[in-house]
Parts: sequence; structure tokens; C-alpha cells
Amino acid sequence: MPKFAAVSKAVLAVLCCAILILISFLALKANSLSDAVAQVLTADKDQAVWVASQIQYQTIDFELTLREAEFRLPIVIDQELSTKFAVLYSRLGQVLERPLIDILTREKRRYIADQIIDLRMDMASVFDADGQLSKDDVQSIIASLQKTHELWNEGLQLALQDTVDTKTMLRQTSAETIESARNYLLGSLIVLILTSSAALASVFWKARANKFQKLAMTDTLTGCLSRFGMEEAFRSDTVRRSDIETAVVVDLNKLKFLNDTYGHATGDLAIQQAAVALQGAIRETDYLARVGGDEFWLLLMTNAATAVKILMRAQQNFSNQPLIIGDKEIPLSFSYGIAFCADHPSVLHAFEAADAEMYREKQEKVLERDFAVI
Repeated sequence: MPKFAAVSKAVLAVLCCAILILISFLALKANSLSDAVAQVLTADKDQAVWVASQIQYQTIDFELTLREAEFRLPIVIDQELSTKFAVLYSRLGQVLERPLIDILTREKRRYIADQIIDLRMDMASVFDADGQLSKDDVQSIIASLQKTHELWNEGLQLALQDTVDTKTMLRQTSAETIESARNYLLGSLIVLILTSSAALASVFWKARANKFQKLAMTDTLTGCLSRFGMEEAFRSDTVRRSDIETAVVVDLNKLKFLNDTYGHATGDLAIQQAAVALQGAIRETDYLARVGGDEFWLLLMTNAATAVKILMRAQQNFSNQPLIIGDKEIPLSFSYGIAFCADHPSVLHAFEAADAEMYREKQEKVLERDFAVI
């Protein structure tokens, strides 16, 4: 009898230890799933706010540039000022792109986008007049910038509120899902102990966590890396040990015209074809990400000269696959900028330099093909 009691106590102790280990295991896995969900939300919903804030930033930055140059009137429009205006012009056009236009239309604020586009045209007509800006020209552009800034304050607030509302809803849904999973697993705890199937639970949670991690790192439209996925690549051992990587920024040409004329589904198809062309030109050691809209980042593990050859090959593949809409053939092309990472303090700085180079190319080069097929 004493021997049986001792054995029972030993079995009970082992069982209690097993229960504590399983409860700790499940709690850790639930926390891991919560972190993965948070990563998905951050990667998926912050893009609209980032674009909205960039629109606001560019209007303020260009106004400051003009005010700093007022002392040397008339202002000669040099390459630097022309590039800055090209960036501003492109950014203002994004008020008509998703998801911003969807937010404005849903809130019945479409007039904000339309007025900003009108102000953009007013500024362009003054800026492109005769190669220099008089005092009246500067004052006219500044007045338009201030009106744009005032208008877009409301648009930025709507984008922020949309992001907050969506994240709140998704977090609540995620919390309910996680709580439901916890309750289910705790209810099944006795079965897990009796059948020794803790390994199956581990596989299940690992698969769920990997699924959310993959969603966070992958762009759903193209299958490329997302911005979050590319930022993870920056921190990888392969990139940190390398000293030959090159940053490339790619942006589709005239996507807005394609969206306005044939619909966003056709624009999405063009973005997908660009991803296929770029993926087909790079190697397994390179990284490709769609960071928003029609903008792609490439981190090529090679020098700048080889990077140019890779981009030319991708450009040719992309242009050789025009979109076919009914009986119309729509040619496709993109612009790109390249920066050698070793010439910059960080990989992120190199991408900023490549982005500026891409905008310069958009402004300077004459496109070989045109989307005007109507």
C-alpha cells in the first residue's frame, strides 16, 4: 500500500509537470500568433497613411524650397528644382489612386482629390512657362501649395481614421480568434495528455504562425516580398556580410492613365506582369519587393554595372508582353533608378538615392511606347 501510494504520487507529480509544460507551451504559441497578426496589420494598413503623409510632406517641402530661393528672383529653373517639382507632381497624382481615392469616395470627399488635381495643373502651367519664375510666379505657386496643403489636411485625417478603424476591427477579430483557440486547446488538454499528441499541437501552431509571418512578408497581388519583407532582408546575415549589393527602385510608366482608361483590374494586371518580368531577370540571391502602388524595390547582390544589364533585360521582357484589351494592344514600360549601396551610409539611404534617380529618369527620358491607344 505505501509503495502504491508512492507510485501514485510520482505519477501525479509527472502529470502535473506535463500539464504545466503544455499550458506554458500553448501560452507561448498564442503570444507568437498575436505578434504575427500585429505584423500583418502593420504591413497591410500603413501604406495608405504613408502615401497620404508623403503628399502632405512634398507640398510643404516644395513651398519651403521656393521661399528659400525668393531672395534671388527671378528663379532659374535648374535640374534640382525641376526634379523636385516632378516629384511633387507625381505625389499629388496619387490622390486619385487606391486606397486613397476609395477612402475619399466612401466619405463623399471626392472633391478634395479633384481640386488638388486642378491646383496641380495650375502650378504646372506656371512652372513650365518659360524656364524661370518671377515674383508673381512664385507667389502664385505658393498660394496653390497652401490651398493644396489646407485641402489635404482633411484627406490625411480621413486616411488616418480609416487605418485606425480597420486596425481596431482586425485586432478585435484577432483577439476573439486567439481567445477561441486558447479555450479550444485548454478544453482539449486532457485528450492531449492521454494521447501524447502534444507534438501535433506544436505542428499546428507552428503552421499558423508561419502563415501569418508569410502574409506579413509577402505582397498579396504579386507574390513578391512586401515592404516588411524587404526590411527583414536588410537585416539578414547575407546582406550584412555583403559589400557589393545595389539598390534599385522601379516605377511603372503611365499607370494612372491605364487605371483611368481601362480600370484598376487592368492596372493590377500590369503590376503583376512587371513583377513577373523583374522576377525572371534577377537571380535567387537577389531580393524583389513591391513596396506600394506600382513601385518595386530590388536589392541585387551585384555591382551597379551588372544591375543595369539586369534591369535592361527586365525592361525588354516587360515591354515584349503588352496588355491585350479587346482588339487593342497596350505597350508597357517602367522607369528605374540605381544606387550602389557601398556609396551610401545604409541600404535605406541607397534606396532613397535610387528613388530620386528614378524620378529624374521619368522626367528626362522620352518613352519608347505610349499608352494612348484609343
